[in-house]
Formats: sequence, C-alpha cells, structure tokens
Amino acid sequence: MLGALGPGLMTGVIREVILAETGAPDFTASVAEETGAALVVAPDDPGAAAAAAAAQARADWLLLLAPDAALAPDWPEAVLRHAASAPSAAAWAPVAGGGLAARLADILWSAGRPVGERCLLVPRGLWEAPGALAGPRPSERLGRRAGLRRLARLATTAG
Repeated sequence: MLGALGPGLMTGVIREVILAETGAPDFTASVAEETGAALVVAPDDPGAAAAAAAAQARADWLLLLAPDAALAPDWPEAVLRHAASAPSAAAWAPVAGGGLAARLADILWSAGRPVGERCLLVPRGLWEAPGALAGPRPSERLGRRAGLRRLARLATTAG
C-alpha cells in the first residue's frame, strides 16, 4: 500500500500518512516507525480503526486505501482536479490492473452502488458525520452514504 502513495508524497498531495491496523500491529508498527507514519490500532474493527485514523487527520480530505491498493501512476493529478472541481463530493478510484471481479465492482461503484473496498477520496464533511466509518468496509459505507450525486470516479489511467 505505501508504494501506491509514492507519487502523492513526491507531488505534495499527501502531507500525512496514518495507518489503521485491525490485527496484530507488530508488522504495521514497524512500517509506521520506518516511514514516519502515525499508527492507530483497533483490533477486529476496521470501521473503528478507520474512524480513529480519520480523527487524527489534519487535512480537509481523507484518502482511504485498502492494504493491497494499486493506484494508477497519475492519481495525484486526478485528486487535485477533483478537489478543485467538486470540493464537497467524494471520489473513488478504480483498482489498477484488477481482474474480472475488480471490473465488476468498478461497474457497481460507477452506478452508485458501492460494493467492496476501493480507494476513496472523501472531504472532511462526509467522514466526520456520525457513523460514517462504522462497519467492516469503511470505504464502501462512505461511498453509499455519499450517494450517486456526491460520488465521482477519479479520472485516472487505471479506468
């Protein structure tokens, strides 16, 4: 996952990294220490871990990434375009190089019916809503709460 952040870190789109861990934090703690990322641990509760990480965030936007996230190389530019053109809307990113299941999930996300975890860019107003990050799939839940009118697809080379 951290490799996917490289282009955003190099362009300044990402200014802080907060890792949310739901299992044994040993490996994640060592990654956080080596990279300078903050670490939040909430055993067996992805929603609580994501909410705790979001509570620490200082930025106006939150980028939720699954541990196996693979983003298109041009995602930072797509994030900047989206934030400038739709400051109150969430956006999701297709998975770079995904198989058939990933493509079907992308179709459902495009139709405003989020299924499965995706990389999700969320403005502060949406993630701070009570219960916004609750449950086992935080990005799916936030995507559903945003709804079709406030959920866009990031225009990247992945999709």
